[in-house]
Amino acid sequence: MDCLHCNLELARGDFNLKVALDLPLNGVTAIFGQSGSGKTTFLRCLAGLEKIEKGKIQIGSTTWFSKNELSTSEVEIPTYLRDIGYVFQESNLLSHLSVKENIRYGMQRRKKPLGDEELRQVIEVLDIEPLMSRYPDNLSGGEKQRVAIARAIARNPKLLLMDEPLASLDQRRKLEFLHYLEKLLPLLNIPAVYVSHSAQEVTRLANYLVLLENGHILAHGNLVDILRQNQNMIFQQSESFSLLFGKINELDKKSRLLIVDLGSENIRLPLHEEVLDSLQEKQDIRLQVMAKDVSVTLKRASESSILNIFECEILNYEHLEREGQTLLTLKLCEHQLQAKVSRYSFEELQLRSITRVFAQVKAASVVR
Repeated sequence: MDCLHCNLELARGDFNLKVALDLPLNGVTAIFGQSGSGKTTFLRCLAGLEKIEKGKIQIGSTTWFSKNELSTSEVEIPTYLRDIGYVFQESNLLSHLSVKENIRYGMQRRKKPLGDEELRQVIEVLDIEPLMSRYPDNLSGGEKQRVAIARAIARNPKLLLMDEPLASLDQRRKLEFLHYLEKLLPLLNIPAVYVSHSAQEVTRLANYLVLLENGHILAHGNLVDILRQNQNMIFQQSESFSLLFGKINELDKKSRLLIVDLGSENIRLPLHEEVLDSLQEKQDIRLQVMAKDVSVTLKRASESSILNIFECEILNYEHLEREGQTLLTLKLCEHQLQAKVSRYSFEELQLRSITRVFAQVKAASVVR
């Protein structure tokens, strides 16, 4: 299978970037790390915007960069000849062109830009048809970013590079934008490399995850595997939540329930009208459960309005001293489920010496 081969070294003052890995050319690969870890520098290397001392970048059978001390032949394809679409933190739209003209501008000098039908789909999914005659100065930050993504995709690139495209948006706009990306990226047959320091973004969008710290790779692989092995690092800067992967068992329209198979257990969610058309039975699905929406009991409640009560094993716990709470990590089927309880409840229930509890999941949301 074709891959994006990256083996490169770069030094900038006290900072050194050293990356060696092969990335899949399908779905979304997320590059995750805190500020200063080298995420944007790595992305700029892929785009040909940074001077690399030595290494190799190859996409499929095409070499974009190759340089080492043992060879006299060097390859360095300039940015404009690399088959990429690039979305920056800021939209960088041309202010003197309308939205339609900005998108068309991205298609210039391309032998095979996106076809009219595919472009129409992108415009529809990103909901920018009403904006086509407007100019960038009359757009909100979220609208500008949606146009910037449409412009990058309209090139029909071999690889889409996205550098923290939600960084300049407020929380409400970020959630709205994530919704657009969740619909758009699976629709495209264009692999994407997505840079972010937001756990919420990468766990909602990514298939493959690369953890970067101080210019070096800590781990990379399938999202589920990396989450299980590095959960503390990924969630330490965000509100704690769990990601559950399952398959739709049933769309119970009569009871307005979405029933998802998690393995040996089913989880039931309200079936909202706005997602109904995008779901079908046997479809793989990704659910997000906030830790604050999970409580625990020592006995299964026999009469309760909570639909989802699961017997779980306590894997570990962490006291959050500043919050006066304790974060439990539970084993549910083959998944890990986090629950946040008060420190008082932790002591009263004597959870320190108990291995099994019943987790009550009060809410969960479909993220993909």
